Amino acid sequence: TNEFGYYMRMREYKGILVKLIENVEFALVKGVHIGNLIFKNPFDRPSSDLDILVKYEQVPVVEKILQSSGYKQAYVTTNGLKDYSRKTKMFYALNAHSLAPFRKIKNNVLYEIDVNFNSRLDDKKSIPASEFLKDRTNMNLFGIDVPVLNDTYALLYLSLHHYRESVSLYHIFCGQDFDFLKACDIYYFFSKIKL
Repeated sequence: TNEFGYYMRMREYKGILVKLIENVEFALVKGVHIGNLIFKNPFDRPSSDLDILVKYEQVPVVEKILQSSGYKQAYVTTNGLKDYSRKTKMFYALNAHSLAPFRKIKNNVLYEIDVNFNSRLDDKKSIPASEFLKDRTNMNLFGIDVPVLNDTYALLYLSLHHYRESVSLYHIFCGQDFDFLKACDIYYFFSKIKL
């Protein structure tokens, strides 16, 4: 079932990526990118979501693409998806580096897409996506060329992203602490790429 779920997700995400490539300047970051770059076998580093980095001014275009594809900003309950309140969406965007996750359930498979628009150093300083998107390359993924950050920017973004998640007010409030797999991501990425 893990392989089936992964296959269904990648098939779904391929369609979303094609629409994004046609409409916005973005890069695929974190899980799927790292899994394919470092491990080669997606089951060595399974990732159930899709993380994209996009310029803040293009966020409305991304939202429209996701909503037209059946995604909504919602959390998972035993009865399906429940929309985030406006207050929660605002809290998330102001205290994290991304929008509240976009999700949909289709054929009992959960699809999740995170829209990142900056990397926060601390509560006062952030690095906009445009700084990371200056130097992109392409990676063949799901049979299409998808924009990703070059190795140096990808490692920097990954490190800042994981650090920020471990100390962000939103994640602390939700009781999420530092995940050991995040440290493994950084270690394996650093040890296997050429900077």
